[in-house]
Amino acid sequence: MGILSGGYHPTAAPLVSASVPEEKRGQALGLHQMGGTASLFLAPLLAAGLATLMGWRGTFIVLSIPIIIFGIVLYIILTWHGYTGKPCMKTPRVTP
Repeated sequence: MGILSGGYHPTAAPLVSASVPEEKRGQALGLHQMGGTASLFLAPLLAAGLATLMGWRGTFIVLSIPIIIFGIVLYIILTWHGYTGKPCMKTPRVTP
């Protein structure tokens, strides 16, 4: 999970920037960063609490289910709004 989550922040910031009007972009990026930091604090506490009740395997499954559902719903929403399947910026071609 740690390896796969490393690509989250580099790809999420441009998506937030492209999805929010310019006048609210700073607020949206700030909330995005606060949410990521809060999750780093809260997730281990929640996992430790659940692990005492059902062991590490049960905790892994219980925490994975809402994340998978959220990922599917988010993909459907982003597809509906046209954010998947096409690049949002063109990379300039550099000639030597």
